[in-house]
Amino acid sequence: MALCALCQKLSPWTIPHIKEPLSRDELKEFVTHHLTFTALRQSSLTCPLCSLIHITIVDRGKYRINPGTLQEDLPVQLGSYRHILISPGGPSQLYSIAVRCGECYGSLVALAKDGSEAAVSGEVAGRFPLNPDSDEGFAMVSTWFKECVENHPHTCRLPGNLTGTEVAEFPTRLLDVGTTGDLKIRLIDSRGMIGQYAALSHRWSINPMEHFKTTRLLLDQRKAGINIDAMPLNFQDAVKVTRKLGIQYLWIDSLCIIQDDTDDWESESAVMGQVYNNSSVTIRAAPESSRTPSKQYSGGFLSRPTGTTDSPTVEIPYRKRNGELAGLWFMQSDKYFHIGHWELHTRGWVLQEEQLARRSISYYGDKVSWLCKLSTSMTSEPQRGEVYCPEYVKNAGSMENEDFNGYWLDIAFMYSMRRLTFETDRFPALSGLATLFSKRQGKQYYAGIFSGGIAHGLLWCAVTPGILSRRKITGYVGPSWSWMSVNGRITFKGKGGDDESVSALGDVTFKLTPLGRDPNGTLKDGKMQLTGNIKSVTMRRITAKEDMTMRLEADSKVMANFQLDFADQASLENEIQEVECLLVMNGSDCPYNVLVLRRVKETLHFERIGIASVDPAWFVAGNSRREYITVV
Repeated sequence: MALCALCQKLSPWTIPHIKEPLSRDELKEFVTHHLTFTALRQSSLTCPLCSLIHITIVDRGKYRINPGTLQEDLPVQLGSYRHILISPGGPSQLYSIAVRCGECYGSLVALAKDGSEAAVSGEVAGRFPLNPDSDEGFAMVSTWFKECVENHPHTCRLPGNLTGTEVAEFPTRLLDVGTTGDLKIRLIDSRGMIGQYAALSHRWSINPMEHFKTTRLLLDQRKAGINIDAMPLNFQDAVKVTRKLGIQYLWIDSLCIIQDDTDDWESESAVMGQVYNNSSVTIRAAPESSRTPSKQYSGGFLSRPTGTTDSPTVEIPYRKRNGELAGLWFMQSDKYFHIGHWELHTRGWVLQEEQLARRSISYYGDKVSWLCKLSTSMTSEPQRGEVYCPEYVKNAGSMENEDFNGYWLDIAFMYSMRRLTFETDRFPALSGLATLFSKRQGKQYYAGIFSGGIAHGLLWCAVTPGILSRRKITGYVGPSWSWMSVNGRITFKGKGGDDESVSALGDVTFKLTPLGRDPNGTLKDGKMQLTGNIKSVTMRRITAKEDMTMRLEADSKVMANFQLDFADQASLENEIQEVECLLVMNGSDCPYNVLVLRRVKETLHFERIGIASVDPAWFVAGNSRREYITVV
């Protein structure tokens, strides 16, 4: 198919630069491509670029937070994102193209071949990625790694190891990968050793029969030697990358932790955050969410996808600014690099690996990216051999210390969106991160909440009413006040920051009983005891059909409406229940300032059923009481 007349006229410099595609103020900066979506759809039957734009608008819903409602009589508009990839003050280059039809939007990637006029002129930033399994691909990741190790001592090295050869304390076990050409690797006891090692971040197969792991029965066999060709391709590729980087040791969780030894698993999972933080580099294998399970886990991450048809590349004539034709440039769907497209980013265990890795090399299909505490780069960028430091990388490195409580609430929000293969891993999968942060910040950790941010950490709720569910495990789930005791995406109503000036709680203590050896792992029991302002109120349904929204009444007046955490906590149709409101925060920092509690049957304890926004005056002028209570 040939390009339509409109698409033939497109050049990088004819698409206006925009800053924010969702801002109505920026709407005037888009250029109209087709007068209506209907016209685009008709043109897409014969024009490959119009077809790509059409697909981007129609099929991108699952990759967006708000896909919008498509109105076919609205114009289809284009805008360009431009980045300065070489140095501050340098020329900006077209990186991606925003596609918009009303409130529906998506984006395309702009590409140029090395040496082409579009590339040499500096107009187009994107490049076709290097083959990850080629000499050029390995040379690139080695360059990134060496640059960071040698030139980022104060940001990317461990404290106390700023000069000379980088070394770190080794975990309990590591894989000795030998040298190129060796047909076997072996598991070694490495406790007490120091040096460099890599760590693999990967997604376990959903089929337990495919798990390649170390058990008590296999431990001696693993130490004697592991045939590389008997390992999953992901593991084989990790060995290959480790060798290419000049690193002798590799940590893979399934092989370096004895999986059927409860004591070993609990002790090792508790320090997993330290394992990733101490590793010289984390190798991240990201299978696509859209691939079938068998392909996700059986294929290696170095193999470039072949025969891909749902992300076509469209050739476009490149015109210089004087109108002269000078070769080609290209557009491609960017959905293959959208973070939601990659299964690794949806997994609960991986979050702490993302947060604690000092350096990471991520393999996304045919793209490879580098990220450290100071810089980032990608094989699909023009300056592949250089790393650069955008503001978001620098800011991410300082957020932990500048506002730790707000930073932790962001992590909790992200973790609530992640999935786990085993529901029982809910607490252990965050334990390593919590343990390391507790040590760094000098704070105590209580089932998802840190000291200094207790009030903020208690005021969580569902992002959308009705989406939370109870964890489906046998035994103790967790305390009702902890966001980690529920399944579903949660958000926090506070702004973060320190509790000291806003908390209405006093004498807060926690009594948490771990099930095993890890103090931050799975719990056997959990209580929070505190002194607070309590007000007895009644709760009823707003309407007979309403399951989630309840009304709180006191002193013959409506006090507030609020959403229950779970539908099964609702009153019966005409039932009036007695509940308690606990004032958590003073002031205007958080409008949702109250925990709604209900007495647990046949006990003196309370359980959480939701949060509400209540005027603090109710607790001053009304019949509230200062009381010492236990919340379970």
